[in-house]
Amino acid sequence: MTARRTQVELIYEGVDISEDVAPFMEGFSYTDNIHGKVDEVSVALNDRSGKWLSDWFPQKSDRIKAAIITRHWDATGDQARLFCGEFSVDELDFSFPPQALKIQAVSTPVDGSLRREKKNQAWESTSLFGIAAELAGNAGLQMFFDVGINVDYDRIDQRGESDLAFLQRLCEDAGLAVKVTDSRLVIFDEAEYGKKAAVSTIQKNSGIIDCNFRAQAHDIYRACRVKYYDAIVKKTFEYTHEAKNISSGQVLVDNRRVHSYTQAKQRAKNLLYQKNKREVAGSVSLSGKPGLVAGVNVMLEGFGAFSDKYLITKAVHGISGGYTTRIDVQRAEND
Repeated sequence: MTARRTQVELIYEGVDISEDVAPFMEGFSYTDNIHGKVDEVSVALNDRSGKWLSDWFPQKSDRIKAAIITRHWDATGDQARLFCGEFSVDELDFSFPPQALKIQAVSTPVDGSLRREKKNQAWESTSLFGIAAELAGNAGLQMFFDVGINVDYDRIDQRGESDLAFLQRLCEDAGLAVKVTDSRLVIFDEAEYGKKAAVSTIQKNSGIIDCNFRAQAHDIYRACRVKYYDAIVKKTFEYTHEAKNISSGQVLVDNRRVHSYTQAKQRAKNLLYQKNKREVAGSVSLSGKPGLVAGVNVMLEGFGAFSDKYLITKAVHGISGGYTTRIDVQRAEND
């Protein structure tokens, strides 16, 4: 029987250093978030030779591409590759004894203003897509707008916020998600991702290291009503979206401006989803699974009342002796 193997692939400033780094590597982790936080990789290195503190010392903002490669990991014996993305070195942590260095890198450019420079700007007669496209271009990122309907603004103010924090606020207000991954700014409808088919099934008695689940009743709504009277066209745009599995509770009311019935419908659906998405959530740790990443769905079976389809909101792939994956999940929507 062929032994299972895991390898970390590192491309540093365009050069494959995987084999050079392997003898020094004590641990590697990749954190993939669906929204609100940047993705990260961390590389822990022993430095008994002193190379990393001298000739090989990394520079902040250097670019790293990382991947996890598994061989003979499952019953098929096939090779699998999880491409983590491209990252910028953000933090270097040296410790002694024993002499060691930890390299931490993030998915956003650290030498730009996207995440850290706070700005004040007024935006007029624009849209979410227009703002996102401009900010992505300023940061040197490609734009991926995976949303069925745009959001229009007569005026919107960026007040003492970084570009990324500003975009996160706009997306959350619209019930959408935003993240930076592999040199792309991605905006998408999280609820629609939850309707996709599951990529994997996890059985309770199949290599689970630990898990926990919770169901909450507070801050959960049975419906969301969007209502706005447009004095210019003398018309009221109103739509109420009902939750599928919640029959009692409060109604969330939003009276902010919308420009059409279609926009009112989209906002009501998305805002209700954002409020209720943590109704049933949890986390699962298990033997490493490269296919489990933020934004895909998994079926959980054998967990009793918590058995269902779940959307992965965070995945942490860690290699330190063995390879493990920890996922944070929330119950996914179905059509």
